[in-house]
Amino acid sequence: MTKIEGLAYLDEDVCQEVYAIGFRTDDTVLRDKVNESLKTLAENGKMDEIGKKYEEIYDNLSMINQ
Repeated sequence: MTKIEGLAYLDEDVCQEVYAIGFRTDDTVLRDKVNESLKTLAENGKMDEIGKKYEEIYDNLSMINQ
């Protein structure tokens, strides 16, 4: 893998998901807003609704620190 200057790389996998969201290390406001939005979608059932509509992604929907 080509490493990009300024990004941190881990020696181990964090998860086995197909998709991920990355943030600048210092952009905690954006990170927190996205995490809160994902939590809301999980709690109100919308994430489940979307997953059932698009069956090919349903098993890949997950929340870290839920």
